Amino acid sequence: MPPEPTVVISPCRIDINRASAAELQVLPAVGPSRAEALVLDRVRNGQFRGLDDLKRVHGFGPETVAGMADYVVF
Repeated sequence: MPPEPTVVISPCRIDINRASAAELQVLPAVGPSRAEALVLDRVRNGQFRGLDDLKRVHGFGPETVAGMADYVVF
């Protein structure tokens, strides 16, 4: 018998600057209130340019942002 093929699953990536609040909720540690905070900050302060920009949003500290690193694009 031939060996089973190896399957590699890559994480889904969300464009943090275009995603709706509902779409943002698929990110680790992001529920309805954090998703709304991201959208509100994006409207008030413009697009996020990198992970460090996410720390300006209330409720997003270094650990939360680090946990999102593999799941977001800018």
